[in-house]
Amino acid sequence: MELFEVKDNLERLKGIYQKEQGKREQLISLINKKKKKIKEQVKEKETLGETLVLLQTASEQARNKSVETIEELVTKPLQYIFEDDSRFEVEMKTKGDNSSAYFNVITEYDYGIIKADPKGSAGGGKGDITSLSLLTTLNCAVGTKITAPLLLDEPSKYVSPTSRALNVGNFLRDVSVNFDKQIILSTHNHDISAVSDRAYSFELKNGVTQVKENTQDLETV
Repeated sequence: MELFEVKDNLERLKGIYQKEQGKREQLISLINKKKKKIKEQVKEKETLGETLVLLQTASEQARNKSVETIEELVTKPLQYIFEDDSRFEVEMKTKGDNSSAYFNVITEYDYGIIKADPKGSAGGGKGDITSLSLLTTLNCAVGTKITAPLLLDEPSKYVSPTSRALNVGNFLRDVSVNFDKQIILSTHNHDISAVSDRAYSFELKNGVTQVKENTQDLETV
C-alpha cells in the first residue's frame, strides 16, 4: 500500500472517530440530563409524599376537632334537658378510603355505663333531642347563616317526664336569642309554649280551623 493511501485511510478513520466521539458526547449529555431529571423527580416525589403526610395529619386533626365540637354541641343540651350525665359520642370507623360515623348516647349509672343508639335511648326522647341539638346548633353556628325560620313539630313529644318539656323550651329560647333565630313550633305542651313570645291555639269546629292568639295567657317563666 502506498503512503498516500495510508494517509487517506488515516484521515477517513479520524473522521469516523470524530463523528463517533460527537455521538458519544451527545449521549453523555443526554444521560446526564436524564439523571438530573430523575433526581428532581425523586426529590419532588419525596416532597409530595411529605406534603401528603402533612395533609393527612392536618385532615385527621381537623376531623377530630370537628367531632369534638359536635360532641360538645349535643352533649350540653342533652345534660340540660334530661338533667343527668348523658353525653353524645361520635364514633369514627375507617375501612379502606371510606369513613363512617356512628352516633351514641353514653349514660353512666351506678351499675355501669350504657352506650346506646340515640334513636332507641330513653324511649326516643334522647334521639329527638340529639337530632334537635344537631339541627339547631349546626344550622346557627356553622357555615353561611341561614336566615329562614326554624320550623319544629312537637320537639318535646318523647321527652319524659313531661316537666322536662320546659327544659326543651328554655333550650330553644336560648338558641333563638343567642343566634338571632326565629323558631316556629307546634306543641300540645303548655310548658314549652309558655317560654314563647307569641302563642296561638288551633281548634277544629264544624270542619273549620279556628285560630286564637293566646299570648296574653302565657305565664312568665
